[in-house]
Amino acid sequence: MQSTIEKQVMMTKKLALTAAVALSLSACGGGSGGSKDTTPAVTTQTITYQALPSFVDVNEGEQVRLSLNTKGSGASDLKFDWQVSFDNQPLTISGQGSDTISFTAPQVDGRRTVQVRVALSDSSEANTFGFQDQFLTVNVADLTPTEPTTGPQSELGTIVTEIDMSAMVAGSTWIETQNQYTKQAQLDNTYTAIHTELTRSFILGAVDQNNQTIATNYCGFEDLTSVDLASVFAGVSCDSGNRTRQFFQKDGSFSVVEKCDDTVIGQSTFKQKSAESITDFGNLTINFDNYPKLDNSACGVVVSTEVESINQDNEVLVSVEATAFRLITEYEGNDFEVLFSFEGTTDDFLVSIGGIIGAENRAIIQSDSYAELGGEASRGFLKFEFGNTPVNFKGTFDLTLPSSTAVDEQLEGEFELVLE
Repeated sequence: MQSTIEKQVMMTKKLALTAAVALSLSACGGGSGGSKDTTPAVTTQTITYQALPSFVDVNEGEQVRLSLNTKGSGASDLKFDWQVSFDNQPLTISGQGSDTISFTAPQVDGRRTVQVRVALSDSSEANTFGFQDQFLTVNVADLTPTEPTTGPQSELGTIVTEIDMSAMVAGSTWIETQNQYTKQAQLDNTYTAIHTELTRSFILGAVDQNNQTIATNYCGFEDLTSVDLASVFAGVSCDSGNRTRQFFQKDGSFSVVEKCDDTVIGQSTFKQKSAESITDFGNLTINFDNYPKLDNSACGVVVSTEVESINQDNEVLVSVEATAFRLITEYEGNDFEVLFSFEGTTDDFLVSIGGIIGAENRAIIQSDSYAELGGEASRGFLKFEFGNTPVNFKGTFDLTLPSSTAVDEQLEGEFELVLE
């Protein structure tokens, strides 16, 4: 029995550390690294048009007029196909086929939306002037609200059909806290439950109300340049059951919750930290033996993981916590990063890195200024200060970096990361 428990402990520790490091390094955000052409208008020698805005605000009963304002030789011959829907039902419009339509905003209870799409009709040649399909959200306000005016409430805010991005400011700073919950079945009829929580910062770019995407500049994730809110948890599996997604919103924050039947498998909450752009979330100082001192502000990413081994009677056999955090800054004009991953949490006192005691714990350095500084520490210690939290913490470290061509490099440093 003891050997079985020891095997469970070893497996659980390995899973915890692997999950923490993997999530801290992967983009995992439903976005993409490619750039998207969002050019608002297209012009040729003969025809021009004006792109629709992403959204407009109107009152119920108000007359809504939308126009592409096509101009030039041959513009009057073009035919457009407009689709306007409310509650998944088409609305009556006037001007179908032309570049301009109008309709009456429906009567609503609370704030509701009308979806608009326009494309060139099949009878018009799309390549004649490079027209791109247009999408528009019409936000309709209730002039005579009755109680209650909002949907069900929770600590995450109000349940909404989509996130209202009208108040999001380009250049503002946000904190994302992402939780994932997964299970892995084992051959001995036990299973492993893994809960990972990632916290990171980003600068908000342009928003796309129609497609529910936001452009992002994440600290430490160069490939994640946009987030599609419908795909945040695309990589989290729901092997059986009905998969559903909910959106929540309140002042200054919004959340995406993914479920498999009634079980939450993912929750990501985005909170605005500042209307300004912030890249300083702490500091990193390192004294080297043979290199200039590093003393600079830093941003960072932190992932905490809890892994439980659970038997067929739903009893927890083993529970292990692990943490990984990245400190990202500049050194001698280039990128510099330190990654720590270890069994335990940021409110521990002392963590051994490498060697016999801390064999599974790691400290990895990446330096674009001095390639020889890049690598994994062979041994060292990580010491945390009292009163740390999972996302606000400080401490010191003492590391040895092995060298194949010279004397091993000794590093002594201190750090602070404040994400909330």
